[in-house]
Amino acid sequence: MPRVDVREALPTEFSLLAALDRQVNPNPWSGERFRSVCASSSTDTALVAESAAEVQGYLVYSCVLDEATLLVIGVHHSSRGLGLGGRLLDTACRRMHAEGAARCLLEVRESNRVAIGLYESRRFQVDGTRKRYYRSGTGFEDALLMSRLLPL
Repeated sequence: MPRVDVREALPTEFSLLAALDRQVNPNPWSGERFRSVCASSSTDTALVAESAAEVQGYLVYSCVLDEATLLVIGVHHSSRGLGLGGRLLDTACRRMHAEGAARCLLEVRESNRVAIGLYESRRFQVDGTRKRYYRSGTGFEDALLMSRLLPL
């Protein structure tokens, strides 16, 4: 596997993250939303996975008191299967814990088996379901609510 560095996104990288999100996310965030989370004054944290000086993945999380929420994660199609999602998630969980979070929450499309497999490999467990939460090509689909205690 090529060398991968995980670091905080720079404020100037918001448009790059928005473009990558449009490629990999069926309901992508706006460029303005990425601009907001990449700003140094943001309460959210954006991380990037960089290989050969190119951003190949991203993750955004939020910490409030002792609880963290994974807001979005994505890996470029050409870099899937190389462990970047796991590296991003592991780094984020360590940082969340260092920021005082005792638990991490997330939601995921019920049909996203790859993401669910990643989360389960990191000891996330299903806590419940949000019915008809995500838009899909045929209407709506459920979201699985998952969580785990921190640290890793």
